[in-house]
Amino acid sequence: MDGSVCAFSGHRQIYTIHADTLPPLLSETVDTLIASGVTRFCSGGAMGFDLVAAELILEKKRNGADITLSMILPCRDQASRWPAATRRRYDAVLQNADEVVYISESYDQFCMHLRNRRLVDESDILLCYLVREASGTAFTRNYAIDRDRKIINLADLL
Repeated sequence: MDGSVCAFSGHRQIYTIHADTLPPLLSETVDTLIASGVTRFCSGGAMGFDLVAAELILEKKRNGADITLSMILPCRDQASRWPAATRRRYDAVLQNADEVVYISESYDQFCMHLRNRRLVDESDILLCYLVREASGTAFTRNYAIDRDRKIINLADLL
């Protein structure tokens, strides 16, 4: 899998029962992917799982991993209504990402859907946290299935 790309997709809310076990499982899974040759990670930058995953990739880079982080975002104003502390985390991720791509200049009815498709289109693997079928993450997983991508759902491993 040398030079492979992994995209993240997950819910904005991490279930309380997963709050302690998800981060170490995510870290371990990312380490396994890096060891198998994944060199680029893509995040959609949403609150919750996407942001946690992006921060983890930046931490692994600071610790010497030879990987890149691409932020594929639905629109420039994605975080405009977020709590201040979460916006600061988001801004720090964007400042340290290797690439920031905006699907749309401002929010519209299509930008989230197009962001999710682009995440899959640019990846070989979808690493997700999917616990609810009625969600954007489920759409993204289903699109990844249609595109024959490898899928790892961390919720299945918790």
